[in-house]
Amino acid sequence: MVLAAAVPAHATSFTLDSFEVTAHGADPGLVLIERDLLTHPYTFSLNHVGDSTPEFNLFRLRTTETATNLDDLIPYPITVDFSFSAPSPGFDGDAVGITGSLLAIGDFGYAFWDNPYTMAFGSSGLLGVSLSNEVFSLPGGANISAQFTLLRADTAAPIPEPASILLVGSGLAAAFRARRRRHV
Repeated sequence: MVLAAAVPAHATSFTLDSFEVTAHGADPGLVLIERDLLTHPYTFSLNHVGDSTPEFNLFRLRTTETATNLDDLIPYPITVDFSFSAPSPGFDGDAVGITGSLLAIGDFGYAFWDNPYTMAFGSSGLLGVSLSNEVFSLPGGANISAQFTLLRADTAAPIPEPASILLVGSGLAAAFRARRRRHV
């Protein structure tokens, strides 16, 4: 006799407690100002590998510079540090990109990201984050949006509930008694 317990599929719930944007904020280079657009904490659930959140505005990046100078053409790093409290025990990670200015038909600023960035959670889960690449006029700005994707579910064995342990134990005891009766 073989006992099998079905493990119900369940969504993984994520809670983004905070994020911090570090952008270039002084000359030389394109001076950028950041303003958070997302309310903290932000909770979402993903059911299956490949599922994604809808794209949402994370923060606004802007500049008050009115024209591109030679020093603005040099790219500078931009980083977004994410901090999650769920799933337990929590996890964090950084998404990295570059910012600067372009001189084309007009003067433009940009933010380009190395997408997607992958963050590990639990014992084996992977969550991807993609940030939007944006180009904006000088002076001006753009909203940077984000999208989270479940790349790999956490395969850690869930802790059985007491009722489940009792049910499996009762089944094993019954199987043992039935086998013992056959051999007597």
